[in-house]
Amino acid sequence: MKEMIGRGYFEAGECRIPGEEEVPELLDDECVVFHEFFVAGLRFPVDPLIPQIFRTFKVAMHQLAPNSFCYLAKFLWACRSFKGEVDLDCFVRHTELHFSKRKVLFADDDETYQAKYGCYTFCPRRAAKGMETP
Repeated sequence: MKEMIGRGYFEAGECRIPGEEEVPELLDDECVVFHEFFVAGLRFPVDPLIPQIFRTFKVAMHQLAPNSFCYLAKFLWACRSFKGEVDLDCFVRHTELHFSKRKVLFADDDETYQAKYGCYTFCPRRAAKGMETP
């Protein structure tokens, strides 16, 4: 945690490490953030558009794969680089949320479980069948 604060990912007191929790018990206005998200490019404070994107796609931060943050960062970078407006409608029009059916197996259990974390990825929207592309 000290290393992440030292790198400027967030300020001291703005985050907490879960205690004995196996499943995170979130307080109001909290989200789960995995270390890999920072490796993929997530930085705080996040752009004000990010919570709007999450609400629009009905997804929480801990449900996203780390490469989703690379996709978000590229979108924001492209908009700002060309002095364009960072627009939710534009992001939604050109993006879809892909669900990865990742399965989890345990050594002493014959049952297969669905992974609950890191299952969703933002990706470019694919054209529907019969739809012409420019």
